[in-house]
Amino acid sequence: MKRLLLPLLVCCGLVLSAKEESVIRTLDNRDMKVSSIRALPDGSLEYTMADGKIKSTMPRGKYIYAWIPKPKEIAAADILLEANVPDKAAAAYRAAYEKYKLLGWDVYCIYRESEALARLGRRIEAVRKLDQLKDYKLINTRLVPLLVAVKRLNVQLNIDLGKYDSALALLNEMTMGTDDANAAFGFLKKGDILLRQGKKKEAALMYLQTVLLFRNVPERPEALYKLCTVLTETKDPNAAKFASMLKREYPDSSYTKILFPEKK
Repeated sequence: MKRLLLPLLVCCGLVLSAKEESVIRTLDNRDMKVSSIRALPDGSLEYTMADGKIKSTMPRGKYIYAWIPKPKEIAAADILLEANVPDKAAAAYRAAYEKYKLLGWDVYCIYRESEALARLGRRIEAVRKLDQLKDYKLINTRLVPLLVAVKRLNVQLNIDLGKYDSALALLNEMTMGTDDANAAFGFLKKGDILLRQGKKKEAALMYLQTVLLFRNVPERPEALYKLCTVLTETKDPNAAKFASMLKREYPDSSYTKILFPEKK
């Protein structure tokens, strides 16, 4: 897949600053700030307090979760993926998962490894990996935007594989939710599925709902573009109206530039 969902994580604050402190969420729901944490094989945590002098151990079951700033191994894997070296990136994320899965980076490593596998054309394997997170028990609310990205990637991979029922199960959750961007994404992708099935009028209706129901979401320019395209193909006179709307409201969008290429 050429289009990655990392920008979503950047916008939502998932790409973290190295200055962020490591924390252990204790059983009384407090964040204990520490200078370093290391996960031990038995699930306990070895940590150093802020003064950096005394090491202590907290057994598994005595903490809710732990979180550290992005480790250098994961940052290096990100660089490999962005440099389009997906085979090495996938291996790097897999190794990092084992080391940092108890330190807040389990979901991120699975998500990014799945992106790398998709780049390699191994979409079935990528979906299987993402499916590990279907029943993920969210306890660290920092991961909410990341789990959204996981679901979106899972949807797109299933669509690419022609597994529309699996994609629709996820999309139905999105369209019934309260988050406008997720709901817009849900209607947009439902339209993509209908279009792949040759149901152009039904697809146009899904794109139209995305346009009319969600005014301030990133998915709207794409929905307008796809609506214009389908209406043009079906010789619907309303195509020009929505094309004008796209150009007027999103003059700098890449979708506008496709529909209205600059004259040389």
